Amino acid sequence: MGNRKCLEENKSDGPMKKTGVLVVVLIFSLSISSMSSVRKIVVHLRATGGAPILKQNKFKISGTDKFAKVIDFLGRQLHSDSLFVYVNSAFSPNPDESVIDLYNNFGIDGKLVVNYACSMAWG
Repeated sequence: MGNRKCLEENKSDGPMKKTGVLVVVLIFSLSISSMSSVRKIVVHLRATGGAPILKQNKFKISGTDKFAKVIDFLGRQLHSDSLFVYVNSAFSPNPDESVIDLYNNFGIDGKLVVNYACSMAWG
């Protein structure tokens, strides 16, 4: 009889417990995803193909920023109308791509390597 009463008590507050756990899990997962997007990413700028070398070639940028912000920064620093930007000497990402996504997929040694040139360097 004692076990039955215990089971009935668990049944009555079961959905409440499950909902409470679900809420905690959702809050935890949302806080982790928001922390990763607010994270600062180290961007290492490397000159390629005769482009001028910047005095400061490493800087931090918010993970929520778009890659267009890196392109705009390089354009202002180089004072050049012609600018080609690549990640890891391999491809030119979409300017709307978030920096955190590029870093998570293509980051090396804790930084995102961005090559830049004033003329086309890689196909």
